[in-house]
Amino acid sequence: GTTDENGQVTFTVTNTVAEPVTYTATDTTEDFTILQTATVLFLSTDEYIWTGDGGDTYWSTAGNWFNGSVPTSAATSAVIFPDVANKVVAYDGFNVPINLASLNLCGTAGGYSLDSIHNDNSEVITLSGGETAITSNAASGTNAIHQYIAFDTTEPTITTAAGGTLAINDIYNANNLPLTVSTDSGGTTIVSAADNGLSGLTTNGSGTLLLSGNNLY
Repeated sequence: GTTDENGQVTFTVTNTVAEPVTYTATDTTEDFTILQTATVLFLSTDEYIWTGDGGDTYWSTAGNWFNGSVPTSAATSAVIFPDVANKVVAYDGFNVPINLASLNLCGTAGGYSLDSIHNDNSEVITLSGGETAITSNAASGTNAIHQYIAFDTTEPTITTAAGGTLAINDIYNANNLPLTVSTDSGGTTIVSAADNGLSGLTTNGSGTLLLSGNNLY
């Protein structure tokens, strides 16, 4: 856009994914870059971003989520974990399961640990995101999900990026849905237990899949 008499400009920005995008203004007449930048965070109404700024590790603490918006239990709720300082997340569902669309560990540094206060299937997280059910974008390090996971839609998929490791403690109930694990070259996906409602396993990519523990796959 073109600045007005006060040196201000109004413009519209769009993006196709949920992520922070930084914009820098450039004076094309004098060909120099203005130092001020603006960062815009793109969200849909059903996306929830962990910030870890609440002073504890609890899922239920509003201060741990962008704009204080704690994820609601809904098949459309997408939960996003970017690169932040506090990467320990304790799901304190108080024996109440939760339904979500997906878990997206989009930070490239890894290091997340998604835990459960009670560590039993009373707080199972059921995902309906299909091909985007669980995604780990860590290019190094390990993201760990120490939480009971279930699926309730077709083509549930776990995706792990190259260079990183995704460790999942327990696929509690696959609801007789065939699971796809997609691991990029140099990446590793570990499933330590899978024990209920299983119906086939498909692997994609040239990375490594490790099955261990009480694992019916």
